[in-house]
Amino acid sequence: MTLAAIELMVGLNFGDVPQLGVTELLALQQTSAPVFLIDVRTAEEFEVSRIPGAVLFDLAALEQRVKTQKSGADIAQQTWQGLYQSIEQAQARQPEKPLHVVAYCSVGWRSSAFIRELKQKHPFVQTTQLFNLKGSIFRWSEQGYALENASGRTQWVHGYAQPWAQLLPKQKRVLPNRQ
Repeated sequence: MTLAAIELMVGLNFGDVPQLGVTELLALQQTSAPVFLIDVRTAEEFEVSRIPGAVLFDLAALEQRVKTQKSGADIAQQTWQGLYQSIEQAQARQPEKPLHVVAYCSVGWRSSAFIRELKQKHPFVQTTQLFNLKGSIFRWSEQGYALENASGRTQWVHGYAQPWAQLLPKQKRVLPNRQ
């Protein structure tokens, strides 16, 4: 399987989710257009690398906390509310321009599902433009665009799971602990 084939599958399964190409995102970032970039991968993946300026919204950890803690529903509500507030603050910095909310994961599947949920369940998004980053961080890395982690610039990308990691060049791949 290739990244292009996965992008096609994402497009077919999430036809209602607008896809923004990596060059389009880069162009937006280089203009004065407000962009709010959300990384929906795990904290482990985020620690290896991220697209500069992204904020982490670890869906897997949130889902786990909801399942295992008595107050899981409250935690989920508070976490989502914190995200909404961050998005609203980003919009308030340039209220005369539409905010571009762009989510990404490894290849675009998790982030497309995330954007679909935002579109369906959360009314504030009517004032924003919501996108999945087509090909997500794998495509971003493949194109040679900047990545960072807590130590600064990096070339490494977390492979998410063994089959997906094969989509990354060996010199950029960090193998996951899970299969």
